[in-house]
Formats: sequence, structure tokens, C-alpha cells
Amino acid sequence: MKKTIALLLCLLSVSTAFFTACNDSDNTSSAADDKSTASSAASESSSDVSEETSGGWVDGIVGYLGEGNWGREMPEFKWDRDTFTVMVYNNTRQDTYFSEEIEPNLYDTTDAIISDAVGLRNDIIRERYGVEIKAMLVDDVYTTLSQQVQAGGDDIADAAMPFLNACSTMAQAGQLYDLREFEDGGYIDLSMPWWEQNAIDSLSVANKVYFAIGDMSIMQKIVSSAIMFNKDMLALKYPELNLYQEVKDKKWTLDRLVSISKEYTYESDNEDGMTWLDTWGYGGTYGNVISFYSAAGEKLITKDSNDIPTLAVGTTEKSVKILQNILTLLEEKDTWILHAEDMGDDKWNKCVKIFGEGRNLFRSTAFSAIKKVRVYDVNFGLIPYPLVDENQDEYYTPCSAKYAYGAVIPLSAPDPEFSAFMLDVMSAVSKGENASGLTRAYIEVVIKGKDLKADEEACEILDEYVFNNIIYDLGLLYGGADAVLTGLVSSKSIDVISALDASRDSIQSKIDEVVALYESN
Repeated sequence: MKKTIALLLCLLSVSTAFFTACNDSDNTSSAADDKSTASSAASESSSDVSEETSGGWVDGIVGYLGEGNWGREMPEFKWDRDTFTVMVYNNTRQDTYFSEEIEPNLYDTTDAIISDAVGLRNDIIRERYGVEIKAMLVDDVYTTLSQQVQAGGDDIADAAMPFLNACSTMAQAGQLYDLREFEDGGYIDLSMPWWEQNAIDSLSVANKVYFAIGDMSIMQKIVSSAIMFNKDMLALKYPELNLYQEVKDKKWTLDRLVSISKEYTYESDNEDGMTWLDTWGYGGTYGNVISFYSAAGEKLITKDSNDIPTLAVGTTEKSVKILQNILTLLEEKDTWILHAEDMGDDKWNKCVKIFGEGRNLFRSTAFSAIKKVRVYDVNFGLIPYPLVDENQDEYYTPCSAKYAYGAVIPLSAPDPEFSAFMLDVMSAVSKGENASGLTRAYIEVVIKGKDLKADEEACEILDEYVFNNIIYDLGLLYGGADAVLTGLVSSKSIDVISALDASRDSIQSKIDEVVALYESN
């Protein structure tokens, strides 16, 4: 009993530190404050916990899930290993989508609470197993890892986290282990809540899982999308409108977004013609055709009962009607929407600038871009992508599958069972309800506390309608259906049927080729 109480006190102390940083503006005023708060709580609580219940374990069980519930018992640690190396992207080529979650204190730009949570997780694992977790930083994970698989070498990664499109390419080439192979031995359990079930269900092919998304990474959340809105701009014309309540009441629809946006789109730079220097209701990209389509609960590719992918977009009257409506609205660009692709050079910084300067009411954004708004004094909120109409049952959050990381074990891994074990442990200990709380640190402290400034309604929306239903689509990785849709926006066409008919055989042929490669590996 004393051990259990001590454990809960430890978890409560660390959790309280994270929530305090989220809800107390004084604690979110700087990265240094974040780090001090979390480190202090960890230090104070560690002395109260016995060795048997320290960190993320109790009686050999890993993964605290909250409310006294634990995850699963791990098999005996049988390896004479003192280092686990994960190959990840550095910031040489990737100035936004580089890895910060394997090894702490690699970059000055990383939020200190993230580095602290990573350090806590790694310390817990090192104390338990004597294994040091190291990041192998490279410019291009796909190229470097492929070379290791083909040629070997002295410095070989135990695991890696490529972008999902690179994962899919390596899976087709037979360069990765099927992670399900390690479930029978208990080295990994992909059914546990520290593995993203939507991703596993959506991205597996022929019941093979060559890459998975887990809580050891936060990139899947960083590249998921929502809509920012300028609260002060909204209040100028709609002082009584509560968008958060509209979301809850299922009144937040695509037509509602467009209708409000039109009232905020006008020339404001005293120059003829609408440009990025004017005022806009909505800022987006050509890719919003896919974002709005996904938010409607539709997919480019679905799978049959045997887990075999097939082209879905344009195959039903409903999907065609939804796409035609979206494309028609996106063509009204001078009335409500400004596409980033139409902004010329330096388009992404311009997107942030017009929102930060108060000339853009709504902005489609990945969470990676929210951090860039911090340099502006703008009072903003976050809401999900809209429903296609009020008959839709729930909100969906599109994930940019091309930039999310997948956890993989390459065929060159020295001991794949060890790799599987460590991937499961890392994700379990990173789960947001446990002692290290990487996921919690990102959501509660960075997003809610620092960026949303502890706006209680926004925090509730984030939990209930954004992060709880991130969706993935194989069509962003295989076939090319996504390029057909963005091409329609670029060419200012709404002829979905003709465009898909012209590409259908080619897309399905590519999908069939992927399936054949998966089944032959």
C-alpha cells in the first residue's frame, strides 16, 4: 500500500506541474519557467518513491494510463545492450519537421518542457534497463537508412523514424520488419493506447504493419491541422458569437466558415486588386480540398475486409457531391479565401504575417505553424475543421501523413526483438498520463498553456474535437489521388468525375502494385 501511495503521489506531483504550467500564465511566460517547474516536481517526487515503483513501472508493468490503471507487463529484458539508437531527421534540411523527441537538449529552439519530458523519459528507461537512448541525427532518414539496409556498416541504427511517405517506400522495397512479427513474443503490443490506433487501422496493408505511430513522437500532432481564428477581428462584426459553442452545437459547418469569411474579405491596402496585402476571411492552400474532404469523414482510399486498399474517392454519389461543393467554394478565392500558392515567394512566412498583423480572420494551420505566431501580439483561438453540414456526426482532424513520423525497424537492425521491445517501452513511458509525459507536456503546457494562454474553452475544444480524432489516409501515401484533387484547384476546375475517370486506372494500378509488394515481402 505504501508503494502504491508513493507512486500515485509521484504521478500526481508531475502531472500537477504540467497542468500548473498550462493554467498559470506566470509559468508559461518562458521556456525556462517550463523547465524549472517540471524538473523541480520530478526531483521532489523521486525521493518519495521506492525503487520497485519508480518511473513508469509497477511490479514489471509498463505504461501508466491514469486513474490507477496500468498498461501491460513486459517480457524479461534479455539483452546485453547499453544503448538504443534511433535514426531521425536533423535540422540541416528540415527547418520545421526535425526530431526533438528522442534525445533532449539538441536544439535551442525546442520548448524547454519538451526537452525536459524527453530527458525524464530517457532517465526512467536508463534506470530500469541500463539502456541509454541516443538520436542518430541525419539529413535524410530515408536515404541513410536505405544505405544501411543495403550495405551495413559499423554505426547501425536500432530503429528509425522516417516521414510516412518514406516509410511506405521502404516497406514496398522490403527494407523493414513487419512489427506484428514481434507481438507473439510480447516484445511489442500495437493494441496498447500508446500506439495510434487510427493510424494502424488506416495505414496497414494486407494486415502488415511496417510502420506505426506512437507516443514516443509528437510529430503526428505537430503536423495535424486545425483552424486558428483572430478573436479580436471576430468581435468587430460578431461581438456575441461564441465559435466554441458553435462547435459543440454542431453548427460549425463549411458553409458557416465561408459565410463569415466573406464578411472579412476586402481591399485594405488602397491598391486595386486583391493581394496578400489586403484583408482576408480565410487563409489556406490548394491542399485544403483534401483537408475539407477528410474533415467531412471521407477518404481517398479505403480497405476491404481483408485489409486490401482500394480507391474510394469519386466512387459514390456522396463523395462526388462533397468534392464538387468544396471545389466550387475554393474557386471563389477573391471573395473569402487566399491560397498560399498565389502569394508568390516566401509564401509561408507571408501566411503567418497576415494572420499575426490582424488581416486574416481564419487560418488553416498545422500545429507546427502555431509556434511561429508567438512573435506577434495576436489574440487567437483554435477550432476543428468544419463539418460538411449539420448532419455529420463528428469532427475529424486531418493529419499531414507526408510529414508525420513512422516508427520502423529496418532489416539492418542488429537485434530486431530488442528494437521492438524498446519502441514499445519508449512509447509507453511517453504516454501522456505517466511520469514523463512527453505527450502531455506538448498538449497541456506548450499548446494549451503557452500558445492558447490557458483559454479554458479552447483547451476543451482541443481535447474533445481536435486531438481525439486524428485521421490518416493511405491515399496521401499511395496512388496519387491527392495530386488529382490539388491539380483541380490549381487549374480552377470542378470537374471531379472527368479528372478521376482519366486517372482511375493508373491510381488503382499503383495501389495494386503496393499490395503485391506487401504480400510478397
